[in-house]
Amino acid sequence: ISLPINTFYTTPKKTYILAITKKPEKSEIERKENKQTEPIFTYLVSSIGETLDINRFKIPENDLVETVSLFNQFKGSKKTFSSSSQRCKIIKFEDLNISDWCVDRLWSREEKGELGIGDENEILTIDEFKERVSTLKDKLNDVFSDLKNV
Repeated sequence: ISLPINTFYTTPKKTYILAITKKPEKSEIERKENKQTEPIFTYLVSSIGETLDINRFKIPENDLVETVSLFNQFKGSKKTFSSSSQRCKIIKFEDLNISDWCVDRLWSREEKGELGIGDENEILTIDEFKERVSTLKDKLNDVFSDLKNV
């Protein structure tokens, strides 16, 4: 489950909830031989019911309520569970890239846009970057000009 940056106060990093289920009462050898066949529940949280700034004001948007509800349903029927929520994806274990398990990458830029979630790492061309810097420079010049007049 992917949580937004600043979910935990003073932790401006991306955080995740990872739920692991131990294979029941088998020896270590049997656990290694019996590969996982159950799918994996993933969910993209963008709001936790409070602002993600220093104030932490309560807000009505809270994806955690749906997350918990869907995860509990998933636990009850892992192999047959499906969800119509755009924030939830069920993936086959064999489709998970073990070396890169960042679930955020399961959603395309377009899907994230529909959910109102911006890209954390926006990729710009050199010309786009120059344009942004130029625009920022112009804005800063305007602010400095206004400050001189004060």
